[in-house]
Formats: sequence, C-alpha cells, structure tokens
Amino acid sequence: PAFVTFSAATPENAMAIGDAAYDGVVFEMEHNPYDIRALRDSLQYLLNRKQIVDRGTLAPAVTPIVRIPPNGGEMNQWIAKQVLDSGAYGIVWPHVSRFAGAEGGGAAPAGAAARATAASAARSVAARRRSAFGTIARL
Repeated sequence: PAFVTFSAATPENAMAIGDAAYDGVVFEMEHNPYDIRALRDSLQYLLNRKQIVDRGTLAPAVTPIVRIPPNGGEMNQWIAKQVLDSGAYGIVWPHVSRFAGAEGGGAAPAGAAARATAASAARSVAARRRSAFGTIARL
C-alpha cells in the first residue's frame, strides 16, 4: 500500500513532505485557493538535491498529485493542463465517480485504470516518471 497525504501547496509544506516517508502528496487546490505559482514553487521544493544524488534520478521521492477545483459547467480542463505542465504527476478530479464524468476532462483512461485509487495511481505514475526520466550518473 502507498502512504499519501493531503497538503496545501506551500514551499514550507513541500520541504517537510519531501523529506518525509510518504509515497505521494496530493496538493489540495479544491478547498484551498488555486494558485499556480504556489504550486510551481511547491513542486520545486519537493526536490531535494541530496535525494537526487543518492537515488540517481531527478524524480522526487514523493509523487506529486494535485486535486483541482471542481469541473462543472465552466469546463476546467485548462486547469488540469496547466497543473500537469507545471510538473504534477497526476490529477484528482473532484466529484467524479464514473468514467462518464471524467470523460469531459479527458484524464481518466478506460477500464480498470479508471477505477484506480489515488494511492495506486501515485505508484504507477511515479514508476512511469522514473523510467521516463532515467537515471543520472553518480559522481
């Protein structure tokens, strides 16, 4: 099982979580203000130079996922795109319980993956990101 926490997107929280034994963090932007600059800062502060050297990868030790504001009639797909472009590894779509509800956002794949929990999604996304980034040479 994965151990994931929810947190506001602040650099102080990101530094504390980045050094903790969490598998993932869900930056809460549904019930907190949507602030893309704070999110970008938080994603940057999740990176720990010592962990990068020790682990040999640029992927953070804690997988960042973002819970975005609700996707109502205003169609907030642009928020999901902006969050993913900023470096988040995944999205939590609030108030979506079926594939048909996520279809408008284009974020949920069909089949079993559409029913994945945030924790299992964090593990699979982290594994894909680690393999996509590869490794860096130890000095």
